Amino acid sequence: MKGRLLWLCALLVLSVVAAAASYYVEQNNLIQFRTSHRVGDLDMRGARIVFRTTPEEFLSLPYEARAKRIASWVAAVVGWTQSFTGSRDITEVASRLNFEANRTVRIGAPGDYLSGAFRLNYEFTKDVRYPDSQDRFVRMMVSFINQTDGAHLSYDEYLRKMRGFTDTGFLRPTLSSGARWYVERAMILRDIARAIPDAAGAPARALLDALTEWTFINVSNHFERALPGRPEFTDYNDLPLELMIRGMGSCDRSAWVLSKLAYHAGLESNIVYLHKPGMEGKGSFHTIAEVRAPDGRWRAVDPFNNIIYDKSVIELARDTDYFRNSWIFPNHATPSAFLPVMKIAEDICRFYVPDQRLFFDVGRTVTTFVEEHFPDARAEAAGKILMGMCQGYAVKMDPDPVSLTRWELPFWLRGYYYQRAYLDYKFKKLPFLKKIREARIQQLLGHYEAAEAGFEDMRRLENGDVLFNEERAYFAVLNDYYKGDYPSVVESVRRFEAKYPAIPRNQMLRYVLAKSLVQLNRPAEAAMVYPEGRNFEAPKKALFASP
Repeated sequence: MKGRLLWLCALLVLSVVAAAASYYVEQNNLIQFRTSHRVGDLDMRGARIVFRTTPEEFLSLPYEARAKRIASWVAAVVGWTQSFTGSRDITEVASRLNFEANRTVRIGAPGDYLSGAFRLNYEFTKDVRYPDSQDRFVRMMVSFINQTDGAHLSYDEYLRKMRGFTDTGFLRPTLSSGARWYVERAMILRDIARAIPDAAGAPARALLDALTEWTFINVSNHFERALPGRPEFTDYNDLPLELMIRGMGSCDRSAWVLSKLAYHAGLESNIVYLHKPGMEGKGSFHTIAEVRAPDGRWRAVDPFNNIIYDKSVIELARDTDYFRNSWIFPNHATPSAFLPVMKIAEDICRFYVPDQRLFFDVGRTVTTFVEEHFPDARAEAAGKILMGMCQGYAVKMDPDPVSLTRWELPFWLRGYYYQRAYLDYKFKKLPFLKKIREARIQQLLGHYEAAEAGFEDMRRLENGDVLFNEERAYFAVLNDYYKGDYPSVVESVRRFEAKYPAIPRNQMLRYVLAKSLVQLNRPAEAAMVYPEGRNFEAPKKALFASP
């Protein structure tokens, strides 16, 4: 018995020693892993992560490759931080990361602010639903997806998939293919905003003028039409970059484009629906934007009509029927912008593009808006507004005749680009769209010589009745305008008007023609061509009839 007891004690001691040895080995390996590790061009040293890629190397990559590189960096940083801290919660991981100079990230304690921001973003996005008015549109998307990618989703399954974020989707630790595409588009939008003539380094009012005029000339064309023989290709419900490329957009689309450009130029912006009395929430008669200029002042902006007001929407609503009953949307971001992982992507991207904006913080946006528009409001007022917006209803800003709510259009349209299927399908069926896209992006980025070569190639193509030849001709006129070739602009506009007399683009071309004539010292002719002049004054009369 005594021998057996000694044997058991010895066995226990050996087990403890073995366990201790195993633990030591595991901890030593973990220490080694935590102390020094290399993933691609990242050096991981304990709580310190160093990015070896230089800004020059990063910016030499095509946009798609940049987005993929950002995605790979995000995955590596998150994975290392999770291993180093033991935390699997992406919101905690993101709040631990401190981005420093010299492309260095340090892992620290969790931050309360970011964790709270992520919670608000989730509450804001989780209950977005398609309204009954979108039923036909959603069914069209379901049918298209079933035909093209073999998903074979039922209508109800599709609604569940596209209704807000699931916990799993919102808290995923990597960038999905859709999120990578969002990063790619955001980087392009940032460069477009900086390439707009007269925008770079412009003072407060001049910057807003440049952004508004650019949107008016490039996007504010109310085209809601399909290609001949292909009614499914109606490029009306689209995302801002695609609207810019095709030069199409109604009032709410041009307001969305302006808001995105302003955002990527470093300015805060909102979307605003104007309603007839008693018609709030039942469809607006017009959509405008509101932009916080660099001087700190909010101004109502109507890019569709090339109008900048000298007051905010709330100030105008207090004494102008036209703006009374406005609904203000402090968000114009697509769903990927709300993700915790997008905050990490934004901070990494800023190592290479310091002013790049990817993440949308709805809490800070609303709080800042309330503080600047309602300085007497207490802090809990912003919280109450946020809760109402998170639940999807309009919050009346008594005693002012305006309301704040959530703009759901970007969330509805994400289904339109389900796994990029629609865009890829268009390129496959109508290859000229890819050609026009390439040339137009060069133009939007300010590469006018490359764009001119692309438009000239398109002119020589045999396009039958498919290619919208007036699009190419219109963009070619804009190319001459931005290059400062004003004599060519005058000649080309006259030709365009004679060939396409019924095209909505002529309103914008007359504006371009007038400005070119002014540059040629022919102001009298300019006044006859475009008598509205700069048109930066409020309408002289109400633009809607009494109900």
